[in-house]
Formats: sequence, structure tokens, C-alpha cells
Amino acid sequence: MTATTFQADSFLNPTSLHRFLSGDSEALDIVRTPQASSLGRTWNDDSWLDTDELYYLATNFFLTIGSYILHAVCMYDLSKRVWVESRHAMANATAIKTAKVFRENLLSESINTHRIDTADYFLQPPARTTLATHPTAGSLRFFHQDGICRGMCHWFIHLYFKTRGRITDSDHHMAAIGKQFEQGASRQAAFLHSLDFPPMLDLLGLNVQTDLAKISTTGKTEERIIKEIQVRPPGVYGLYTTTHQLVYIKLDLDRQYLFDPNKGVVKVTSPDLFKKAMERYFETHDHTKEILLDRYSPR
Repeated sequence: MTATTFQADSFLNPTSLHRFLSGDSEALDIVRTPQASSLGRTWNDDSWLDTDELYYLATNFFLTIGSYILHAVCMYDLSKRVWVESRHAMANATAIKTAKVFRENLLSESINTHRIDTADYFLQPPARTTLATHPTAGSLRFFHQDGICRGMCHWFIHLYFKTRGRITDSDHHMAAIGKQFEQGASRQAAFLHSLDFPPMLDLLGLNVQTDLAKISTTGKTEERIIKEIQVRPPGVYGLYTTTHQLVYIKLDLDRQYLFDPNKGVVKVTSPDLFKKAMERYFETHDHTKEILLDRYSPR
């Protein structure tokens, strides 16, 4: 798609909408991804990482301020572009911390904002439209300032089912899917983030058991909460705290994975790693509310 050809009205055409959300080209990329390898970093010397982290944090600070200033003087499109750049700088700083924690268990990285090269999409103004194949009229928002975790998680699930069985090594499979998010959210993920739950599932051809488990967090240790999550049978799960959404895929006891749009794909080989992957969300979760698990399957 280019800035001159992308139009929100394309979603009124069932053929265009189906092609847009098919995931066919992404599936080919995933299947053709070379065998996953380590991140290639020298873990016995992390000093260079600290310097890079400070650079990205400073870059994020100045870009964020610049975005607010541009918005204040009504340069809205440029403000959005700079805002996305600022989120990428912050993600680069976060990725350094994430790599230090998970090392070889971090199979791929992810940036929870728009891809920089999708400006033709996220600069579109909100549009009042009726989606093809779904009669409900609503307003589509193309720019998401505060993250795209819901859309990214559902696009990840869609690509997982699309390519399941086509890559035999599960680590390689998860890393190859995760690679689709290493530069941020695609147009499809951002589009899905704009939709209500029922039409999104209809368009992706997914079945879901909503609220399969409601895990109370009041008075429980993080270890207890993790145990209640991991006791679930093998399957593909949406994991929802009050502040974030993730994908939890359990193939068997030895092969468990988390896709976190803020971090990437983490191979969970121990309860301690699960805790490290979730600790930020345990801290920000409203403990008067439950953590929810939905289970997904293809139609």
C-alpha cells in the first residue's frame, strides 16, 4: 500500500477486506524465515548496552516533547509521525533491558506501536464506515497513540493458526511469527485494534471461549497466580490484565510461550521466567479485578 492508493473505503469491499486480512503473504514470510538463531550478543559484557539505553531514552524524551509541541501548533500529521518515532526509541531502550533479562529465551522482539513505514495508514483521519461482511456502522480510528496490544495479539493468533504445522520446530515457528512484529504493528494489526470484539473475530475466522478462566488476584502471590495460569491444558490463550493483553501458547509442559507486544516472544521454561515476563503487569494490575483467560481456535 502507498499513500496515494490506500483508502479507508477499501474496507467496504468484501474482496479487498478479505485480501487485506488473509495473512497469505505474511504466512509465506514466516514459513521462509531462516532457522532462528541467538541474538548474537556477548552476554559476559553488558556495559555497551547501558550506553545505548541512555541514548534511546534521551531520544525518546526529545521526540515526545517535539510531538506535543507540533500538536500544539496544529501540525497534526507531523506530530503523529514524531510520536511514532518516539515510541520506537522507547522500545529500543526497553528491548535492551528485555534482552538482559531473557537472553536466549527471547526468541524475537516486538514494538507496541505503528510501524514507521505505515504512515499512509495511521495518518488517515477517523472514518465513519460500515464494514463489509459486518453490518454494524462505527468510527474507525487509524492512529493509536497508546499502543496496539489487542490488535497485535489477535494478528499473532491469526498468523499462528495460518502457519501451524508448516514449521516443525516450535521455537523456530514462534520466532518466525514474532519477526513480523519486530518493527511494530502492521496495518492489519492496527486495523484490528480499531474494531469491536465480535466483528474482529468474524473477520479473522476465530472461535473464542471468552472468560474461560477468571483468576482472582486478591491476596495471592505472583507465584500462585502463575500456577493457576499454567495449569490450563494445551491451547492458545488470550491473557488479559487490566492494563495489557498478551498471547499465551501452551503446546505441552516443556513448550510454553508468551507473546507480549511490549517485549516479543518469550520461551517460558520455568515459573521464574513467567514471573519475569509478567511482573510489570502484576504491578499495574487492579487487584480488585480478575485476570482473564480466553481460549482461541480456528473455525
